[in-house]
Amino acid sequence: MLRESLTETRMASVKAALGEEGIVRGLIYRAAAVLAANRPIPDSPWFLTAKIDIAEVNAPLRRWAYLIPILTMTMMVSAALGALSSGQPDVQFYRQQYQSESERRSLSQRYDI
Repeated sequence: MLRESLTETRMASVKAALGEEGIVRGLIYRAAAVLAANRPIPDSPWFLTAKIDIAEVNAPLRRWAYLIPILTMTMMVSAALGALSSGQPDVQFYRQQYQSESERRSLSQRYDI
């Protein structure tokens, strides 16, 4: 049977024994950081402690920490390519307008004289 001294206030089970209820952060016997839910058992001097390693809690967050920058860069490149490709019709439109205006002026000058 494992026993800890009540002076080890960093231990999750000691926090329960000292009456600290709710979600607490602490250590377990193997010195791993855990989140623990401490609740008293009604009509008894006992406490129930449910624990999960903090590393296990953070594992999905670490996976997203890699994916979010990749997705952000992909979206930025897509937006830049979209902006560049949508600019081409404007250039062609203005070039055509310029050529039409040039032709109109040359025709106007030829017949005005």
